[in-house]
Amino acid sequence: MMLTGRECERIKKVKISASYILIALTIYSNLGHADDLKLTNGRVLKNYRIINHSPKDVMIIYDGGAETVLLKNLPEELREKYGYNKEKMEAYEKQKSIEDAAHRRKQEIIKEQWKLKVEEKRRLKELREQARAIDFKVKSVHEDGLLVIHRKWETRKVPDTRTVGVSYGDGVMRSRQELYMKKVTVEVPSDEVSFVVNYPMDEVVDSQLIYGYFTRIGTYDYITVTGSKKTVKKYIYFPK
Repeated sequence: MMLTGRECERIKKVKISASYILIALTIYSNLGHADDLKLTNGRVLKNYRIINHSPKDVMIIYDGGAETVLLKNLPEELREKYGYNKEKMEAYEKQKSIEDAAHRRKQEIIKEQWKLKVEEKRRLKELREQARAIDFKVKSVHEDGLLVIHRKWETRKVPDTRTVGVSYGDGVMRSRQELYMKKVTVEVPSDEVSFVVNYPMDEVVDSQLIYGYFTRIGTYDYITVTGSKKTVKKYIYFPK
């Protein structure tokens, strides 16, 4: 007798359901008969099973769900079975409290560091947008940055000669040297000192010229060779 496709599918579903029932019965038979548990506060947990325990408590599943119960709230025979000891429990709770506090503090530190990194990134972006091109000459190299001198220029007029063409009336152009004042830009001595941070200092030496974009970020104090304290402008460097 040939079975239809629908009948074959129905038989298949029945076999699967029977397999699930068999597995459930096997698990239940391995667990054995579950009892009720009456706690010291009068609560009754129907068909309970203890699935895990610690020096402080046990994890219980029962008809109403699952929960953690303190060892001190168990009946006397279960307290003895799971080694309930007041001193041990207090020591365990103290150690657990210390570990939890350390974990919370670690998480707080990680969170604070993350916030600082985000804020620093935002601040550097703002400073970069404010940066302007400046030329410096290195005065001295320090461990935390560079003491620099601002390079300054001045426009001056200096005498110079140029060749011009002149006609004397005979129609012939002749050249002649003429004196005039020419404008030139020259670097002038500067005593304006500042301090630069964030500049790559590998192989930087005194009197070296450095270029880039810089933003003012406050002041810097240093001690001069004569022993006096001096406060100068402080800049942060950004590559071109």
